This record gives sequence, structure tokens and C-alpha cells, in this order.
Amino acid sequence: MAFCCGDLNWSLIGLEREFIQQRTGEPDFAGIRTFSLLALAGGIAAYLTDRFGILLFLALYLGLAFLIWASYLGDIYRNKNQEGITTEVVALFVPLLGAMIIWDEFVVAAALGVVTGVDSCY
Repeated sequence: MAFCCGDLNWSLIGLEREFIQQRTGEPDFAGIRTFSLLALAGGIAAYLTDRFGILLFLALYLGLAFLIWASYLGDIYRNKNQEGITTEVVALFVPLLGAMIIWDEFVVAAALGVVTGVDSCY
């Protein structure tokens, strides 16, 4: 149940990113579904660490980081004038927030999610 509530927080981050994409008319790396799935992946990996150890979490996180990096490089290759990496940095942060929910750090994860959402607006 706590993870569902946390997922609303991550969805708000994605919704804010989609709002900016529609306002500027330029497609970006991630939106509401991607951020929710990133948080879910972090939460699942954190849940499985009890059974399989922290290496599973690290492997998943590094795999996600590689996909985000590859997407960023693809944007640079296609657009040549990539302005910033805020969305990609937030995408690296969201799986950690999903993991914090599973590790019973609800308040800290929610607060960091709100700060992340507000900070990425600028």
C-alpha cells in the first residue's frame, strides 16, 4: 500500500516532465509512465535484496543507468544541441526513491520526491 502511495509521487514527477514537453513542443526522455516504472523497478529490486542480496539491486540500478545514458547519447546524436540533463538525473534518482519505500523510509522518500519534482521544474 505504501508503495502505491509513493508511486503517485513519482507519477507527479513524470507528469511535470510531460507538461514541460507539451509546453515546449520538444519530446524528452521520460514521462509519467517511465518514472512510475523506474520507481517500481527500484522497489522490486529492493524487495528482492532480502532474498538475493544487494548485488541484484546494484545490477538493476547499473542496468537502468546504462539505458538512461544510452538514451542521452542518442538525444545528443540526433539533436546536436542537447540543453541539459535534468530529466536523466531525476531518472537516476527515482529508482532509489522507490527502494526507500520498500526499506521503510516513507517520509524521507516522499519528501525527496516532492523536492525532486519541484526542483526539476526550473
